[in-house]
Amino acid sequence: MKVWSLESRVQSFELPFELSKSDNESSLFMSDSRLQTPDSRLAMKVMIRVPNWVGDAVMAEPALRRLRRIFKDARITFVARPWVAGLFEGENLYDDVIPAPDARGYLQSTTQFIKDARTLRREKFDYGVLLTNSFATAVMARAAGVAEVAGYATDWRTALLHKPITFEKGYKSKHQVFYYLNLALDIERSFGKATGDDLPNPQPQLQATAESLKNARRLFADEGFEVRSPESGAWSPASGLETPASEVGDSQADFINDETCTAERPAPDIRFYPLKSKSRTPDTGHRTKRLVALNPGATNSRAKQWLAERFAATADALAERDGFQTIIIGTAGDVGRANEVAQLMQTKVVNLAGRTSIAELKAVLSLSSLVISNDTGAAHVSAALGVPTVVVFGPTEHFATRPLSDLAAVVRHDVECSPCMLKDCPIDHRCMTRVEVDDVYAAAKRVLVMSDKR
Repeated sequence: MKVWSLESRVQSFELPFELSKSDNESSLFMSDSRLQTPDSRLAMKVMIRVPNWVGDAVMAEPALRRLRRIFKDARITFVARPWVAGLFEGENLYDDVIPAPDARGYLQSTTQFIKDARTLRREKFDYGVLLTNSFATAVMARAAGVAEVAGYATDWRTALLHKPITFEKGYKSKHQVFYYLNLALDIERSFGKATGDDLPNPQPQLQATAESLKNARRLFADEGFEVRSPESGAWSPASGLETPASEVGDSQADFINDETCTAERPAPDIRFYPLKSKSRTPDTGHRTKRLVALNPGATNSRAKQWLAERFAATADALAERDGFQTIIIGTAGDVGRANEVAQLMQTKVVNLAGRTSIAELKAVLSLSSLVISNDTGAAHVSAALGVPTVVVFGPTEHFATRPLSDLAAVVRHDVECSPCMLKDCPIDHRCMTRVEVDDVYAAAKRVLVMSDKR
């Protein structure tokens, strides 16, 4: 597998340069003789621009799985942010990956853009799929000489796309997984392949590699934690499972109402979204003690962070009442919040925030029995791994962006100002402060029961 370095993104619509004659072309954008007929272009070089954020990338996984099936004879290259690229290690979705780190400043961006365009041009991609919506990624695809570029007609970029794809009717009322799937299905239809009434199983599916699981077990052993072995506790994705389109609509949510709720303290909204299909089958095996992973940070939004003392209290309750061991996960930007939660806990905790890559995090979560998280990418990762997951929602919209899993629960209070989508609450943070420890503990117990029944 090749790994290239791609250092920037376009930050300006102006392109004050021209590629050199050594690139065998005199202009930045041009038609390409490599455009092929539908029958001949399934075995070719395909570039897929992956979404920039972990949660979005996980929600795009069913579409990526479909694209892998469409281009089964092609050589697929992912272009992805470094913090996303490792997410798909071992998933058999791509052949090569080109990391695309972010960049700052006009001069650096322009210089790197030229360099990166030349790097990508040398790959001579026959087809490009943009799962991102930005104008900049469309410009890069055309500058890279991709023979045919497909993507949603957003952000004033229609003229840059050979195949502009229109939004599915009613897409705003559906989960974001279907936003990406619609794009893949439209591409499939353009190649003359009949999709019929079948859609891919809509639940994202991930699995950790054997080597990463081995390393994670060693890490836990060094910390004095006993966890299940990968052989007895891993989830395996169902192979070739397809679900009729009529059965993938949104199910009626199940509700748990705390009997102690009063008019002063309304019942929390704890929702489970079971689908009619089951994408994974667990082999529970034997474990001496279960592991709960806390994800108390949210690097890009303080408003999305549930209270640190309540994360700590919930973990302590699970440890004291149910014998759980606790770890804390997070990015380098979450270390401060993770340290705060760790210091507030009364039971033993191992703080792994900032210590794992995204590929390593997959293994850590795979060995966990429960994840309690804010609305961040890690919640989507754990749910896609088949781990029972509880997500506390506050300022963000939960319907379309919740983890799509049979074993994921959303806990929230329906306040008048939510969803506001703000990064900082200008008032009293009521959407989060009204979510109590008992609410999250009850949801955790429920998803564990649901997991045990499967």
